[in-house]
Amino acid sequence: MEAMAAMGGLEGLREIVNVFIDRVRKDVMIGFFFDQVDIPRLKELELQFAARHLGAGVAYQGRPLHAAHAAHHIFDGQFNRRLQILREVLEEHAVPEAIREGWLAHNQGLRVAVTRGECLTGLEELCRPGEATDKP
Repeated sequence: MEAMAAMGGLEGLREIVNVFIDRVRKDVMIGFFFDQVDIPRLKELELQFAARHLGAGVAYQGRPLHAAHAAHHIFDGQFNRRLQILREVLEEHAVPEAIREGWLAHNQGLRVAVTRGECLTGLEELCRPGEATDKP
């Protein structure tokens, strides 16, 4: 919960997620992936996913990442672009370095689930095909 407090709680995190998703949507390299996406729903799922990672005890209600991204052929460069946008938004919102680097490392661990591989994060049940859970 210290991470959440450092960002202004759930509402502070919501602001970061909203800015992040808005930038991703407008990005020339990856924005097209979101043309047909329900953006308010995406923002809520991204908020849940990030809050869970940051220890807020929020349940993630989305599909496992592997299933959610299966219809898209996402290249490493596109994945890297998303990480770069996230890094920029976290820096602009003065997220403490340790939290920022942990968040980015967590997202990096999701690379292979999003790009059709295996998940390398501590929350593997969110990456594998099947039911999402809210186990810590």
